[in-house]
Amino acid sequence: MIKVFFGKDSGLINRLALNEIQSKKIEPIKYDGYKDTVSDLVNECRSLSLFGEKKTVLFSNAYFLSTTKGNKNPIKEKDQDYKSLLIYFKDPEPDCDLYLLVIGSLDSKNELVKALKELPADFQEVFDLKDDDFLSLASKRAKAVGGDIDREAVKLLNEYCYSDYSLFINNLDKLLLYNKHVRTDDVKLLVNKPLEDKAYDLASKLLNNNIKSALKSYQELRQNGWDGLALISTLANQFKFMALTKFLISKKYNNDEIASELSSKSSKVKSSKIYYTRKDIQNYSFQQLLNILCRLGDIEKDIKLNNDSVDERIELFFLSFR
Repeated sequence: MIKVFFGKDSGLINRLALNEIQSKKIEPIKYDGYKDTVSDLVNECRSLSLFGEKKTVLFSNAYFLSTTKGNKNPIKEKDQDYKSLLIYFKDPEPDCDLYLLVIGSLDSKNELVKALKELPADFQEVFDLKDDDFLSLASKRAKAVGGDIDREAVKLLNEYCYSDYSLFINNLDKLLLYNKHVRTDDVKLLVNKPLEDKAYDLASKLLNNNIKSALKSYQELRQNGWDGLALISTLANQFKFMALTKFLISKKYNNDEIASELSSKSSKVKSSKIYYTRKDIQNYSFQQLLNILCRLGDIEKDIKLNNDSVDERIELFFLSFR
């Protein structure tokens, strides 16, 4: 048997696959597509079990089956024997159950995927959890340790974790160790706010002329170990978002329409964020926001090419923002 789990959330895919395998009271032999070649996988599936039992193999990060390709795969293509894997898919071992975990959508034009469909393999698409799913999950996990978590705390935790299953679970477990009765103050205290949100706060302070507060926030981020160039890049992304919002406002889009237009498969924009962005950029033109982006681009270039000081250039940018 070959079963393929695919979807966007790698942690959730892995959890569901393991739950199914472990429900059969089986411990799988694990391989990782980012570390192990397809030849390793085929050899494992073809080899006999030491105890003569049916074996179960779990192969995560099967990127070669996905339409979502990384910028640089860790294993060179010349080292991947896809032909042997294709042969195996057409004639799999009956005494081996193979689970393939794919991040993203399946590549329908891929010969390996076509072979799996002709077999036919068992396909299960894993859909992202919704807000109510995270609330139910958090409540059950808290109840299991004799605690509880309120709705607002779950909502904030989910925002901080970008609805990423593994990140959500790891932070939830940390919170429950700290306090079995989790509230929003606990989330704010123990869970790192995403860098994008911190950069958005910086941009908002600059646009509202809160320069001293912006400087203090930037210095705190640097003291906490955030990379200066990463901050510049993330800050530029926030101003890009604001510029796009300003452009769509000029086209008479309402908040819901702007949120929909600026959302992507990996990042959903809420209309409430557009509401606050409108307030931040109301005194700025589209061209002024583009000029800010150009200045940040020049700063990043000078740091990379001329070895300018990151902190000096950013702090000067803040002080001369107006």
